Amino acid sequence: MIVWFTDGQMGLLFAFASTVVGLITNYSARLTYSNPTIYVWNTMLRLGFYLVVVWLGLALKKTYTINRKLARTDYVTGAVSVRYFYELAQLELNRARRYRHPFTLATGFCGRLPMASSGRSARRMRWRAWAATNLPCSCPRRMTRQPN
Repeated sequence: MIVWFTDGQMGLLFAFASTVVGLITNYSARLTYSNPTIYVWNTMLRLGFYLVVVWLGLALKKTYTINRKLARTDYVTGAVSVRYFYELAQLELNRARRYRHPFTLATGFCGRLPMASSGRSARRMRWRAWAATNLPCSCPRRMTRQPN
């Protein structure tokens, strides 16, 4: 959990700290072993387990961020996905609430595109035309009149 919200160095720090705490609790519990090196062996096994968990957490976070970036656009058409539109809309809504500005959203729909040509390239062109009409406009235009 630490690795997900922070970086790998903090995860390593907590792994080593947890290992030291485990060694201290085992030693203070007065567990008796036939050989004193078993304390070291158990500590190293615990540290290895924690390091594997930190490594897996870092790999999972890296994969998640890569997939999230790849899911923003369609590979074939280059059109922005609905998820990315909702992310941008949420950012704009939060900004409008923070600065107390009105929020207006204008969308367009291209009902029936001409079907004159057929084939893969024509379908791709029609899809791009549809996506271009249904994407949010990123024109940063400020309002000149303040709301009441």
